Amino acid sequence: MAESTVRTEHCCGCGKDTERPVLVRCIESASGPGGMLYACPDCAPRFLSPDAAWELCITHGVTCKACREWPCEVLQTLLGVWRKTRRTLHAISAATA
Repeated sequence: MAESTVRTEHCCGCGKDTERPVLVRCIESASGPGGMLYACPDCAPRFLSPDAAWELCITHGVTCKACREWPCEVLQTLLGVWRKTRRTLHAISAATA
């Protein structure tokens, strides 16, 4: 029987498990191991700035072998998160103008 390659993580935004986790925070610890916070693609824009989301896209695209041919599913998810962060930022800017 083949092992599942799907990784699920708990979303820190909505509290549900997601099969498309986006790393939104690395928590450092003075003693012991740190931790990581993940969010689903819908909640991730609440925790990331557009610059941070874009950095995730670039880092993934450079290191992912599958993305050398065509953007993989992970990169497509990250690009969607980046677009949402930009729309959110523009909506906030327009509301305060």
